[in-house]
Formats: sequence, structure tokens, C-alpha cells
Amino acid sequence: MLENLVLDQTKHNQEFKIQAGILNDCPPDFANNQIVPQKSDLELLLENLELDNARHNQEFKIKVGILNDSLVRLSSKVDSLCTRNKMLETQIPQVASSSQTSNVFPSQTETNPKGPINAITLRDGK
Repeated sequence: MLENLVLDQTKHNQEFKIQAGILNDCPPDFANNQIVPQKSDLELLLENLELDNARHNQEFKIKVGILNDSLVRLSSKVDSLCTRNKMLETQIPQVASSSQTSNVFPSQTETNPKGPINAITLRDGK
């Protein structure tokens, strides 16, 4: 189980190095004449951990930037709402004071000066 994990991590590490251009092919004489030290399982795991941490940090920075942009937009909207609220706070007392001086509200009806009218007109005009 651990060996499979180490092999998977090693493969992942090599793929990352190839993509990053870190892994270079050695000349044939170099590989034949010198012994290349093998990395231990722990070293491979630590390298993979470092690579994963770097990738997660980059993703985190991107997400923090997105959240900061959202926070700026929300702050702007809250400021706009506060300004609107202050405008309404000044307009409401003005409307209330103007309606108290005339004592007539727009919803009050005016009485007919000719008195009550009792008439019914049918659909056919009679």
C-alpha cells in the first residue's frame, strides 16, 4: 500500500518536473559511468508535499483576490444604500410637515357641492 503511494507520488513528481522543464535528460555517458543516488521514500513524499503546498498557496492567493474584489463591490453598494437612507430621512419629515399645513391628504375625497345624486343608468341607456 505504501509502496503504491510512493510510486504514484514519484510519477506525479516526475510529471510535474517535466511540465516545469526541470527534468533534463542526462548524456548517455553520464548515466553509464556514474551511479545516480536514489531518493528515499520520505524525500519523495516531502518533495511532493512542497509542490502541493506551492500549488495550494497559489490557488489560495487567487481566491483571496476574488474575495477582496467582492468585498470592495459590496462595500460600495452598502455606501450607496447609506446615502439613499440619509436622503429618505430628510425627505420624509419634509413631506410630513407639508401635509400637516394643508390638512388635505391626497387620498381624501371632495364632497359634491350639488349634494348627493341618486341615479342609475342601465346598459341599454334607460
